[in-house]
Amino acid sequence: FTTHVRDEAISGGNRFLIDAYCGSGLFCLSAARSFEQSTGIEISEPSIRWARENAQANGIGNCHFEVGDAAGIFEAVRYPAKETAVVIDPPRKGSTPEFLEQLIRFNKSGPITPLPGITVTMVHAEHSSSIVHNDPVTKAKSVHNGGEPAGYIIELENGFKLYHAGDTGIFSDMQLIGSYYKPDLALLPIGGHFTMDPAHAAYAARDLLKSSHVIPIHYGTFPPLKGTPEELQQALKGSSVKVTVMQPGDVVKF
Repeated sequence: FTTHVRDEAISGGNRFLIDAYCGSGLFCLSAARSFEQSTGIEISEPSIRWARENAQANGIGNCHFEVGDAAGIFEAVRYPAKETAVVIDPPRKGSTPEFLEQLIRFNKSGPITPLPGITVTMVHAEHSSSIVHNDPVTKAKSVHNGGEPAGYIIELENGFKLYHAGDTGIFSDMQLIGSYYKPDLALLPIGGHFTMDPAHAAYAARDLLKSSHVIPIHYGTFPPLKGTPEELQQALKGSSVKVTVMQPGDVVKF
């Protein structure tokens, strides 16, 4: 039975596994060696404790276990959706419509409505990420893909649209985001090095997105991120784009 589940889970080239109701780790442990990483979620702390002990006793270093409600599973697990298999066995009370809806929207895809009147769309971003894993048994270190970069378009009840670009460089599809979604507000990284710098962000806001307001993000947190809001304001001088600089705790109304 466990072999059948494993074979079904790896079909289609899946590289990651989630066992949504893992108990003491049956499927997560038995299939782990067929995946780069696997995660089991279980609400029972004693069960998770046994699962972790089983993983250590059997030298399975790529199987991780978290205590939690499966209804909030994707808040903790960040595997790339298109390369991840989810095992739900047995179906139980936890398989609520809320959990299943969450499972369906675990993807970079079309718009969803998480709350009445609010629409969220996950869109493209240009970035890279990795996860360094230290095997607790062999002590070997390995590097794995940390998932796909993404930004979000959020439309509120009154039709106001904001674009949170996330960590990203500039890319031509920002023009499509601007022409199709027409965001009123864009949150754009300006730090440089790993993301857009102020000049790139200014071009994106003014010429691609055509947003009326910009809030700069992802800057000044450590030395490589040298871009500043002042440089963004200077780069947008003469345009109609308004730059709003926020500090922790600030509230801005539009």
